[in-house]
Amino acid sequence: MVSMKDIANRLNLSRCTVSNILNNRLDGKSYRKETIEMVLSTAKEMGYVSNSMARALKTGSTGTIAIVVPDIANPFYINIIKEVERRAIDNGYSLIICMAEEILKKENAALTMLQSRCVDGVLISPVSYTHSLRQEYPFKVVCFDRVVEGDRYNYVRIDNYAESRRLAEAMIADGAKKPLFLAGSREDYTVVRRYRGFCDVMHEHGLKVHKSAFMDGLYDEQSAYESMNRVISNDADFDSVILSTDYLVYGVLRAIREHRRENVILGGFERFSGMDLFADGMHVLEQPEVEMGRESFDMLHRMIKGEAVSSLVLPAILL
Repeated sequence: MVSMKDIANRLNLSRCTVSNILNNRLDGKSYRKETIEMVLSTAKEMGYVSNSMARALKTGSTGTIAIVVPDIANPFYINIIKEVERRAIDNGYSLIICMAEEILKKENAALTMLQSRCVDGVLISPVSYTHSLRQEYPFKVVCFDRVVEGDRYNYVRIDNYAESRRLAEAMIADGAKKPLFLAGSREDYTVVRRYRGFCDVMHEHGLKVHKSAFMDGLYDEQSAYESMNRVISNDADFDSVILSTDYLVYGVLRAIREHRRENVILGGFERFSGMDLFADGMHVLEQPEVEMGRESFDMLHRMIKGEAVSSLVLPAILL
């Protein structure tokens, strides 16, 4: 295995210089750009691989962070992961990506694995408000998008209740009176807050929202399509649909169009690809995905360095 000493000997540099450059410890150093590029290219040419465990024993840090998301196929999380990865690379971190698939057991298994990998920190959108992140972890933790009970961890999110109220007001102004609410899981506190905000506005306008209007357990286009088919086939009386995530939108639109239901008002969270072509007039609260990824990483980075941080609530944009 190629070592830092091997690289240093080939380039006639000190091992300390090579170590600082490969570990991105450049603050306060005056290395020439050519030297940095030469060390990096030589390390790549020689097949150098950092020993994260040895590095952890010596420095207390592996230079590795992780991000745990409920669903890797959701464009919302993909965009956040991309931004986190960019920030991680720029700051000298390796990034591990884990998917929980909305399953608490799988999320816990990922966190256990990350402990064994001695990661410095974890960004996570937790599966369950009440059951996720119940133990103490040796790494720093920042929640994004979703939170856990008691706000035990710092977070970056939007105000789901207030933003859902904005969306509800826009839909009512557009004529919505009998809504359906399609969601992922009642374990997801984000869903609960969005539903509560929507319902409160409906009640303030004297409009009833029956409990049967809440449909959960939907995570993909097919499940949304099948649920909407059942609703329409049973002659349910609705004039509008709010989606807790726009990842469901194509299944909903397919069912509505197949049954030739017209003038159904749609509202949802997150911009999605093709929105302008397939959902004209849809009310969308666009979440600041890039900013959420950037702020989540920066918060975790500061925590790893021992700096004090505060949770952050970001604004959404009503389109």
